[in-house]
Amino acid sequence: MDGVLYAGDGDRGVWAVDATSGTRIWLCDENTRGSQSFLNAGEILYGAGDSLAGGVAAIDAATGKVRWTWTDENSDGGLGAWRIALSGSRLLATNGPDVCGMPAV
Repeated sequence: MDGVLYAGDGDRGVWAVDATSGTRIWLCDENTRGSQSFLNAGEILYGAGDSLAGGVAAIDAATGKVRWTWTDENSDGGLGAWRIALSGSRLLATNGPDVCGMPAV
């Protein structure tokens, strides 16, 4: 994503690394809901976590600061890992049979 690789680690941190040099750009160790998969929407990096205490996090792509996190009542007993998708100006998130839509801000 524009020369930056984003990855989650085993301690629930999120890393931004220069894809060419391997140099760390930032490390976010705030509450990222265990983000392991990512979507980049310009200034915002959306992360989706695992099923145990998982959810969605919006992270500032330039600084690594968490803007907000969200989860639903299925988080502790969900059917699997969280999935996210972008559709126009909407962020879609699911952790089971329901799909939730919210503004992608």
